[in-house]
Amino acid sequence: MEKEMKNIELFDRYTGLIFTELLEEFPLKKWIHIESFTKIPLVNELEHPYENKIFIGTLQWLAEEGYIKMKTPNHYGAECILTGKALALLKSKPKSIQENGKSYGEMLIEMSKIAGGEGFNAVVNAILSKIL
Repeated sequence: MEKEMKNIELFDRYTGLIFTELLEEFPLKKWIHIESFTKIPLVNELEHPYENKIFIGTLQWLAEEGYIKMKTPNHYGAECILTGKALALLKSKPKSIQENGKSYGEMLIEMSKIAGGEGFNAVVNAILSKIL
């Protein structure tokens, strides 16, 4: 059970980081390099560290569910871009926020720059609750 929670926690974090990175670059494609997100170097192309496997799984899930498009994936990362589905989600605003409030994407970018991570995690959880 502990490993499962770690998987979910890593998935949540990586999803938020991927969305943040791609939203800041949109509409340009962005090379998503695994090590720059996990901070764990790839030892060889055949054997990824555990956290890198979770990151790859997160990228694949986001692509399969239609939130990102991936091109030329390899052992080091992939070229990615947000889909219209993801952009609509990230541009939407929580119902509890007034018309002039920030979108999920704006909050995600803002919270990604603040140390501590609690605000970032809260925004990621709010976004994922709309997906799942």
